[in-house]
Amino acid sequence: MKTTIRDIMQAVPALEKLAGASLPLKTAYKLSKNIKLFQNEIDFFTREREKIMKEYGGEVKHSRIVFKKPEGLKALEDVLALEVEPECGKIEIALSDNIRLAANDVTFLEPFIEFTEVDDG
Repeated sequence: MKTTIRDIMQAVPALEKLAGASLPLKTAYKLSKNIKLFQNEIDFFTREREKIMKEYGGEVKHSRIVFKKPEGLKALEDVLALEVEPECGKIEIALSDNIRLAANDVTFLEPFIEFTEVDDG
């Protein structure tokens, strides 16, 4: 699966919600495996963000990173735009699985989760 660091980082809160939901065992197992693979990319981003903040005078203000040197934002954007290929596939989750998510969660999960209709008839 090809994606970007940004896609993974944006999906983290929704993946955490999904991981806390009651899912069929097979689906929960696949999700757990994918989250572990994504963690490698998250750890990479965290390390790079710290280096960039140090190099360009970044600090967190009101939940946002502010840089003393304008090149810092560009460097951070470059890391977020990196294409990565975690060795995982999309996970199918039935819309009937009784999971409550916000519309934003669904949007951020779309690169990683395939929501499927269930034919009741």
